[in-house]
Amino acid sequence: MLCEILVIAGFVCVLSAIVGGGLTAMGFRIPVIDSLPRQVILGAFGISAIIGGVVLRDHDQSLPVESIAADHRRFRSAWDHRFPVEYVGQVWLRVTPTRARAGSSHRVRITWGSNVRPVLLRRLGPAPRSLIFQKGADDVPVHVSVKPPANISFGTKRPPDRNPLDINRGWTRR
Repeated sequence: MLCEILVIAGFVCVLSAIVGGGLTAMGFRIPVIDSLPRQVILGAFGISAIIGGVVLRDHDQSLPVESIAADHRRFRSAWDHRFPVEYVGQVWLRVTPTRARAGSSHRVRITWGSNVRPVLLRRLGPAPRSLIFQKGADDVPVHVSVKPPANISFGTKRPPDRNPLDINRGWTRR
């Protein structure tokens, strides 16, 4: 909703800057602007609002509902997930330690079809850590084992963490 409001407000500001004000839209009245510097500032603000709305919309789409709804408070050693068949591109899984195990190392083993990728996360937590890798056009479930038990969430596109660990290399056949 905020994204749409920013984009619409941005267009109103840009349009007002172009015609010099004197517009009424969405219950707001923009008076006549007879100063060129103010028109430029209003136009720049409008462009910024449009860009902000588009960026927020794209960010919202990068965190699909499946990642948010993934057993947020459950901690266990084995997880299974199936990414959308039609999706091809970067996927991620996010490891969140229990409070009691925050700061300890976690051994993660990802099995995807005949491919295996072990990962050692040293001193994980209390903040979670995302692992990113690529998915092709397949319908193969992912099995994740983690010791000690942790919460695992899954998603597509950009992970929620700023510094995810790229694990595209190091996969072996089992």
